[in-house]
Amino acid sequence: HGHDKHKQQHQQHGAKGGKHGAGNVPSGPVYDVKLFMTRASRLHAADLNGKSDPYCRAYLREGAKGRDSLLFTSETIKKTLNPDWSKSAKASNYVYQGKVGPSTTLLFKLFDYDKHNSDDSLGAAKITSLELQRLVNTSHKELEVQVLRKKKAKGSLFFMVEYVKQIAVAGGAYGAPHPAQGAYGAPNPQGGYAPPPAQGAYGAAPMGAQYGAPPHGQHQPGVPHGQHQPHGGAHAAHQ
Repeated sequence: HGHDKHKQQHQQHGAKGGKHGAGNVPSGPVYDVKLFMTRASRLHAADLNGKSDPYCRAYLREGAKGRDSLLFTSETIKKTLNPDWSKSAKASNYVYQGKVGPSTTLLFKLFDYDKHNSDDSLGAAKITSLELQRLVNTSHKELEVQVLRKKKAKGSLFFMVEYVKQIAVAGGAYGAPHPAQGAYGAPNPQGGYAPPPAQGAYGAAPMGAQYGAPPHGQHQPGVPHGQHQPHGGAHAAHQ
């Protein structure tokens, strides 16, 4: 019965809410982020045929003692050590869009699917504000993150980063604008943040190690989901 419950969890998609640990917020930058998990390479071979049947569960963790909130569970790709989820019909579901601060961790746990036994761990990868720092004010960049299994490097997990922009510094208020700056360093007389550059639909950019500019005409006006409007008052609530 425990195995059946585990399989039901494997099939589950969508976010789960969870309580987060309380405490002082570490100081550091807060980023507004949109990224897609695309593929993995050189994963651990868990099966006798020298392959694995990988899938990934992605979680959001706030604080050192915060609970992990499920973001998504990917589909399983059979008999490979180099799964490519970007070619899946569900690729647009494997996304995180929201804030990443100094106490935020995006955690990606990889497993080998087994029909008759418990699923084996293939390791885990994580993204923190440190990994995102070098990608501020860039778009459509590929991010490679090391997968650790039993404290040893075992493969990589890749992401297409649609945008990363700094919106605040923790220890102050979320959304507090930098002096004379809007998003991407552009002046904004209203004191807020302009939306990110024109974005195409996910999958429009060519897949691979380099992503091109989104096609003309696919810009969606308005503020992206998860972006805070600074004139609404200082707060540090988790979205």
